[in-house]
Amino acid sequence: LFSATMPPPIARLAERVLKDPVRIDLTTGVRYAKDVEQRFAVIEDHERADAVARLIDGEEPEKAIIFCRTKIETDNLANVLAGRGILARALHGDIEQSERQRVLRAFRAGTTDVLVATDVAARGLDIADVSHVINYHLPFDQDAYVHRIGRTGRAGKTGIAITLVTAYEFHGLRRIQQAIKATFIPSEIPSLRDVRKRVGSRVLAEAMKQPISEEAVELFAALCSEVDVTEAACHLLSMLLAGKEVKGPERIGMRAEQAKKLAEGQGGGGGNRPRYGGGGGGYRGRGAPPPRRPRY
Repeated sequence: LFSATMPPPIARLAERVLKDPVRIDLTTGVRYAKDVEQRFAVIEDHERADAVARLIDGEEPEKAIIFCRTKIETDNLANVLAGRGILARALHGDIEQSERQRVLRAFRAGTTDVLVATDVAARGLDIADVSHVINYHLPFDQDAYVHRIGRTGRAGKTGIAITLVTAYEFHGLRRIQQAIKATFIPSEIPSLRDVRKRVGSRVLAEAMKQPISEEAVELFAALCSEVDVTEAACHLLSMLLAGKEVKGPERIGMRAEQAKKLAEGQGGGGGNRPRYGGGGGGYRGRGAPPPRRPRY
């Protein structure tokens, strides 16, 4: 029996159908990139899409790959992000090879900022300058996790990997952490207020770098003949901010302090899930068992 990875369901299948098997493992030496900062954020299951959009708005990645479990999920998330003005494209096994090549060319060239992919993109792709990897769902095993985060932190550059988990799923993240002996940093999804402040600061910095033209001086003088200087400046800044609107609930998921307590074993895992103030009004212990591994 040959398998690229050996998650528990495959291992059980091997035990059931093989007679006196000998296991040969060629992945023992797989290591994660040391130049990748590994974070996790604890959310409710229904907050995943909002969390990803908020992370992209807040982090402003140079290039980002978001890993999903299924092809349908990949298409849906890419459409949601595109609807929010984010340059996102989907990549999975049902896409024809010619279209895959077009998507990858756009991603390499920077005309697409975000690649939303199944694990078909975790192996064998050499794409430079991927600054962020986001795990929309926790991968099924540590090998898949290592291959995913290996898309960033390449060629001597640093990268950031962020994994979204529910409190129900946290034991799976801890299992991966122990298997690869990594340090996972508790983090939180930026608040709406914080991201709007960051966007405002970036817009102001960009405006200050812009050379002043004669036409701009004339237009500003004409505007100030209609309203006072403060109101004129507010009109112009509002126009600059109009294309950079950040949407969604004020808060998403756990605060970093609560996620840290969960990581330290103070609550979480089973029935002792901590409550937190997320976009849905607080964690209420909802959650279903992890889905079966999908067919790709």
